[in-house]
Amino acid sequence: MSGLWWLIIGLLAGWLIELAIDYRYWRRQAQVEAQRLAEQEAALDARAQLLGEKQAAQHQRDEELTALQTALAAKDAELLAQAQRTDERAEEVSHLEQAMDKRRADLDRMGLTLNEREKDIAARNHALKAGEADYATRLETLQASEADVTRRVAVVSNRESAMQNWEARILAREHEVGDKETELVRQAATAADLRATVGAMKELVARQYRTAEGADDLRAIEGIDDQIADLLRKAGIETFERLSETSLGELTRTLEGGGSRFGLADPLSWAEQAEHLVSGDFVGLERMKEELRGGRPRDAESLEPPVAQSAADASQLLIAGSTGESTGQGAGQGAAEGGAEGAGSGQDIGAGAEAAAAIGSGASGDGATDRSPEGMEQAEREAEEAASASHGPLFQAAAGRAGDRGRRKHRR
Repeated sequence: MSGLWWLIIGLLAGWLIELAIDYRYWRRQAQVEAQRLAEQEAALDARAQLLGEKQAAQHQRDEELTALQTALAAKDAELLAQAQRTDERAEEVSHLEQAMDKRRADLDRMGLTLNEREKDIAARNHALKAGEADYATRLETLQASEADVTRRVAVVSNRESAMQNWEARILAREHEVGDKETELVRQAATAADLRATVGAMKELVARQYRTAEGADDLRAIEGIDDQIADLLRKAGIETFERLSETSLGELTRTLEGGGSRFGLADPLSWAEQAEHLVSGDFVGLERMKEELRGGRPRDAESLEPPVAQSAADASQLLIAGSTGESTGQGAGQGAAEGGAEGAGSGQDIGAGAEAAAAIGSGASGDGATDRSPEGMEQAEREAEEAASASHGPLFQAAAGRAGDRGRRKHRR
């Protein structure tokens, strides 16, 4: 019951840790998005400020235009006044001419000469022509000013149209930013849902690779059975992470230290399989396991016979019986157990065990064994001959290698 509580507490702790990681991640994403939006708002503020400056400049130009219009109106009034004065002067000239006529009559009467009167009239006509020329010059200046004002009004209209276009573009950009914000919020919600679903699925799949106590089940690795898993745990390799960090040499030394029955276990792919489990790549693990059998590639099965382990075990049991480690019927039973342990490998393994049991029984039938080197070598040769007769040259080679290892141990 306490194990179940510890499992529930571990699951809750894992869920809280994942929730904290997700919170920090999305918080960081929100900060990045807020920073990007702040930059866009700053750009919009800068554009609005530029637009305000343009509006201020436009307002200033409007004021200048108003001032120019006021000045033109003043000039128009001045020209009208001058025209009135010219008319008045013309009237005055007319009056003066009348007066001159009167005076001319008077002069005639007074005895003035006609030449002096004509000179006076010519001088006055010259002055009148000069005034008319000055009026024509001012009229041309006024017309040029009106044309310049018309051109400036057209420029102002064009700028107002451009400002309206800019305002429309800014408004469209604001709508686009709003749409993007809405889309980002929707995508964030979808990503959160997908992350929760994937996390739940990964947790369900990960439970299949754990024991009932919640520990890593090393038997999930292709090539590791119950005995190898117990051996690895005794060596301190209890988790997938620890197994993924263990070198091939350390695994080989661990298997060699467990005895000859682990001699044919192939740990070449164990670390890679454990890495798949540590990283949560369960699909990659299953694909890799489909390409393996007993921890080694399926293509390599034809390179080494599957009965070699049983041959080695049978030979080792025979050597143990011949050196006095087991006597009488016990030696025969040990050989039979060795053959039975390898029975799962096929019919050849069972036959090898039977041959080994028979030789063991014969070697210890009288309750005593020949411990001399010649007797042991004779027993080993008989075991190899029996294996060769039952299974051919491949079984003989495996049994021969096991016998060589036994002879070296005995000599030491």
